[in-house]
Amino acid sequence: MLTIPRSKNGAARHVPLNSLVRAMLSRLPRPLDSAMLVFPNGVGGPDLRWAEKTFPEAVDAARIEDFRLHDCRHTFASRLAMEGVDLRAIQELGGWRSLGMVARYAHLSPSHRQSAIEALVSRRRETREPDSGRSGVAP
Repeated sequence: MLTIPRSKNGAARHVPLNSLVRAMLSRLPRPLDSAMLVFPNGVGGPDLRWAEKTFPEAVDAARIEDFRLHDCRHTFASRLAMEGVDLRAIQELGGWRSLGMVARYAHLSPSHRQSAIEALVSRRRETREPDSGRSGVAP
């Protein structure tokens, strides 16, 4: 569980971690327990310099242009939406106050939109009557 002691709205948030993130954290050079910070400073307090220094360096090294840390929220919401996760669950996981805000963040990729519309084709094939070739659905 990821705990954000004070989120943007001032309240604490608790976000479940998936198995991939848990596996990555388990490979850290030091043991991790629920009371430890993932990004501590030298005296054990929170260290947010990674957001100001390490993240931009990683973006530069990856040669990604015009990308900010906040863009990760859009990616998070969009990928969940494209996996079929309902908007209410995305809202809770991302900490958005309204479904309207989720809709602003969750964008579908062009390929995902194409796949979605193609679902109508496969649905039509599945509902065709075997003997007449007609599905009872307007073409």
